[in-house]
Amino acid sequence: MLKLLFLVTLLIHPMSGMMAQQIMHSVGNHRIEIEGEKMRPGRALSISGLGCPMASDHFAQAKKMRSWNFLTSQFGFAEMLVGILAIDQGQVSFGVANAAVGGLALAFFSDRDDRIQKEIDEGVQAYNRCQILNRGFFY
Repeated sequence: MLKLLFLVTLLIHPMSGMMAQQIMHSVGNHRIEIEGEKMRPGRALSISGLGCPMASDHFAQAKKMRSWNFLTSQFGFAEMLVGILAIDQGQVSFGVANAAVGGLALAFFSDRDDRIQKEIDEGVQAYNRCQILNRGFFY
């Protein structure tokens, strides 16, 4: 009887650690939710920290891509604006060329949104795996 009680205790103990763990969810639009709090990849990077380096790598990559995405979108918008102003002032060929460069920049970097979301999803999965492994076996 004592062996059975010991066996049941060993089986239940890791499950209690797994129930109390922090699970991340990707909620889209480059946001992550953990315990009801929504955050961006930079904050998720600081939360994952040293405890889960694989998740940290994904969140760092997503943060870097988001920063560059913002800069390139500003470049594309500025080129389109310069093109529109040049067309308005009568410099049609210069204006069309600038507007085309701006439009191409926006179109080229628009597919990066999907890649950013993919990095975030992979980071969330890696974080949840780390939580299960750390709490389930070593808790």
